[in-house]
Amino acid sequence: MKISPFDPKSIFQGAVSVGTRESRLGFHAQAARLEDLRSSEHGIVIFGIADDTGIRNVGGRIGAKDGPREARQRLYKFTTGVPRVPVYDLGDLYPASSIESTHEQATDIVRLLLDSGHFPLVIGGGHDLGFPHALGALEHSRKKTRFLNIDAHLDVRPTTNGITSGSPWYLLSEHPLFAKTKSRIEEFGIQPHCNAHSLVDYAAKHKFGLHWLADIRKKKGSADSQFAKLMGGKGGKDRLLVSLDIDSVRFSEAPGCSAPQILGFTAAEAIRMSFLSGAHPRVDSFGIFELSPPLDPDGRTCLLVAHCINACLEGFATRLKVKKK
Repeated sequence: MKISPFDPKSIFQGAVSVGTRESRLGFHAQAARLEDLRSSEHGIVIFGIADDTGIRNVGGRIGAKDGPREARQRLYKFTTGVPRVPVYDLGDLYPASSIESTHEQATDIVRLLLDSGHFPLVIGGGHDLGFPHALGALEHSRKKTRFLNIDAHLDVRPTTNGITSGSPWYLLSEHPLFAKTKSRIEEFGIQPHCNAHSLVDYAAKHKFGLHWLADIRKKKGSADSQFAKLMGGKGGKDRLLVSLDIDSVRFSEAPGCSAPQILGFTAAEAIRMSFLSGAHPRVDSFGIFELSPPLDPDGRTCLLVAHCINACLEGFATRLKVKKK
């Protein structure tokens, strides 16, 4: 297992004023090793998976392997002040000898972080990595879980010819533990032109929740308010995991991904859904995938991803307020 460490303070060059140190998130996030996190105060662990093999396998435009590093360059310069919950940075997992081995290692890491009481915040990488993210959470809880995929694509491509970035929810749906726990996948923001009829049929047959973007737009209330309703009240029993593919956001605000879409959620909606994900007490983990810096020449997608991550951090901090009441 090759994890390349990342020191949040490394993005600051030269002398830094005291005022900057006090305000920038990067001076308050802590670089951490996996073995140290087993006994650290519970917090949020930012964990990158620097791999776009799944995108390459499907013939997509590569570059998402650089997403975790570039997202941090924006995120850690935000003037958030001292976080209300510890923020650790585990660094980036690099590809193993095969995509299957990479998935196995990522699954183990997510499970170990949850076993240690932390909230994993995963940055991809291709969206095939949504599978180990989800499986790690399921192996931890071994309870019924609803997986909320914010995406233009169903991502249920069969793996007959190998694992691709379009395969994560197929892999999860076919896993024995998914059936054993009676878990469910919710697809939020999907678009017809992105999904072959055979894939829609597969999702319907396996009782996925299908929430089409066009239908979301027809309903009363904003997309993020409908997403909040989909998550359900705080007193429910199902565990939740949220996976955000940045290609669910419209091209004008998120061009830097392998398969951008003209239609999609607004940046503001994506940020709000990220906040709601962090704030909901039954959400065990949050992942964001498909940021591709080489396809993002003006950095707008990278900045959006950083805002989504920061919104999740801010949302998670509100859980502490609820506990104090």
